[in-house]
Amino acid sequence: LNLEGNYIHHLPEEVRTLLHLRNINLSRNKFHTFPDQLTSLQALEMINLEENEITGEFKGFCTVALLSLDL
Repeated sequence: LNLEGNYIHHLPEEVRTLLHLRNINLSRNKFHTFPDQLTSLQALEMINLEENEITGEFKGFCTVALLSLDL
């Protein structure tokens, strides 16, 4: 799912229903925190959050499938 460069600052709760989602590109948006909705997506292999405005501590999550996390 490529949502790069859309000035998004949060994800809808419905994202949690994308149980088979493997890749999500959220780079070049306006996120200030890591999107909590992604923590329940156990099939995710790649998350790209580069060039956002994320600050503070990252309370990461662990999935067996996650291969790449770009912040």
